[in-house]
Amino acid sequence: MACILGLAVAAAAFVAGPPSFDAIDSTEFILAADDLSIAHPPSHSLFLMLLHLFPGRGFTSGRLLTALLGGAAAAAAFFAARLEGGPCSFRAALLSAGLMLSPPVFTQINTVEVYGTALLLVICARLARGTPAGPYLFGLSVFGGHPLNSLLAPVCIGRAWRRWWPLLSIPAGLLLFVPLRAVSPPGLNPHYTRPDTITELAAYFSLYSGRLGAFSIDGFRLMGSWTAASTAAMLALAAFARPRPSETASFVMAAAFLAFYRVPDPSGMAFPALLPVWLTAVRGAGRLASERSEAVGLAAAACCLAVSVFGIGSSSRCRDSIARTVACDMMREAPPGAVYCTIGHDTFHAAYLLSIEDRRPDILPSDTYGNYFALSLAEPFPAKLSGRPVVATRAWNSPELELSGLVFMQRDTRRSVPRLDLEGLTADSPDAFAMDLAAESYARLALQSVGETRDSLSELARSTARTATASRRIEALLER
Repeated sequence: MACILGLAVAAAAFVAGPPSFDAIDSTEFILAADDLSIAHPPSHSLFLMLLHLFPGRGFTSGRLLTALLGGAAAAAAFFAARLEGGPCSFRAALLSAGLMLSPPVFTQINTVEVYGTALLLVICARLARGTPAGPYLFGLSVFGGHPLNSLLAPVCIGRAWRRWWPLLSIPAGLLLFVPLRAVSPPGLNPHYTRPDTITELAAYFSLYSGRLGAFSIDGFRLMGSWTAASTAAMLALAAFARPRPSETASFVMAAAFLAFYRVPDPSGMAFPALLPVWLTAVRGAGRLASERSEAVGLAAAACCLAVSVFGIGSSSRCRDSIARTVACDMMREAPPGAVYCTIGHDTFHAAYLLSIEDRRPDILPSDTYGNYFALSLAEPFPAKLSGRPVVATRAWNSPELELSGLVFMQRDTRRSVPRLDLEGLTADSPDAFAMDLAAESYARLALQSVGETRDSLSELARSTARTATASRRIEALLER
């Protein structure tokens, strides 16, 4: 049953994945794994090694690996559900599928992300909490999976920890990946800076220290109604069992983190809050299964199934080609031999097209933050560099460049704007960042349009934006 469940979840994740790279971290992970370079903190070195060793190169092979890891996590969850003394095998399988197919988790395992690995490792740590392997696996889940797994310490600590707790620190050696790669030969592409001194290493590991801010419910709201519905179904099952103090502690810490987390990508951060609720729901389902009423048993199974349906219905990325469409449109606009300046995630999208897909070998790429390309240019950008025209993906503060299509370039180097694939794209993604990227692209086109075309593009930009930050930025653009 566990193998069938794992294969089914892996297949669902792979089929529901995007046809091309997404807007956030997939391109960075693939590029960094290609030569075992340094990704964003804490670099997620174990995930990069798995990607590097997995057969194939590029987004499709990376997505297959992530789907398989998600399937393995589903199989591990099945055994965890059975060990909780809960429901029969069939209901345990439904519950385990519900955990992995719930909106916050499924939207992460159907693309190239680290959260499937993190959830697999922490569930294994939970399974092994009564053995010497428990502390080691929990340390591996934190240092090799995701640091947020530390919030799940209460549900993973077992009696064996009294003697074997030092094993927890062994996986911390994975953090050495960053300084060791940073001092590797200069031929290594750093991908995310080169922290080869103590000062730069400290700056690297503290880069995200400002991501916590004032209390807000915006992150919970951004998860959407589907997540709320699936959570309600899981809570309905949990209501028939009393949560343990360890589960309550982990849930409170994880919920508090989400309440103070200020970056608009809360879905990937929700699994530490979801897992304690799921453990209680497993026991609740087991209690319901012992009821004599067949109707009650069917209701419990329906709740399990509903969570999976809500996840699949809201988290499919089958039509999410936003990031690649915008990246290709931008690169297509660059004149032959141009210096192509990127910033933020635009850098990794461009690097993927150049390195993995071998597009536009004529252009000279540049990265504002020095995350990937050897040439680093910052605003205000010049109109030309060594006789090459300069094109930038973002240059609002560069007076020598002006908006042309989706990019910025000097007026006298502008050609007629080529037909953009974005014009025929229906933006559809569970990822708020992808929708915000599409919204800003529509707004850029609106700035260069008049009459009804401008009005329709402006309204499309406003309706596509998903976060308050993007909405404010688009309103500011449209007022230009």
